[in-house]
Amino acid sequence: MAKARQDASTAARQIADKDKQIAEIQGKLAELEEHVRTVDDDLANSRELFSEKSRVLAQTTSQLQEAQYALEKAKACEQGSCWRMQQRSLSLLREALAEARQQAKEQASRDQAEIGKLRAQLGTFDQQAKQASQVERLEAEQAERMAELETLRSNLQRSDEQQAATPGRSGPAT
Repeated sequence: MAKARQDASTAARQIADKDKQIAEIQGKLAELEEHVRTVDDDLANSRELFSEKSRVLAQTTSQLQEAQYALEKAKACEQGSCWRMQQRSLSLLREALAEARQQAKEQASRDQAEIGKLRAQLGTFDQQAKQASQVERLEAEQAERMAELETLRSNLQRSDEQQAATPGRSGPAT
């Protein structure tokens, strides 16, 4: 009977320890979920910025094509000064296009770095998901142990009642 009480006490301590571990893991999981939401928002902002840079690049490319067409038209005419003005305009547009391309490359590089960070964080999140699976398993084990503990308590109570009911005994043995 002392063994049964000791087993019940040990099981209760183990359950309390498991409850504490589960609470810690659930807290970490909540923190990670919030972090993932923040990272998702950051990624969405980066995508919007990249889209804007792509739009500017497309617009600049269109302007460059228009300027090239105008330059070809100017070359066809015999006015030398008009042609030089068009060539200067085309040169300025080429510079603007080169700058827009450079900005787009830099943004793409930053986006790739951010994507790399996100992938690493998702790996961490996957690990936390595995821990959540462990939490579920531990909760199932806890439920089993609680059932075992309840069975032990019930058996102990029945044993105490039987001993009390036995003639010549005045109470539970200690």
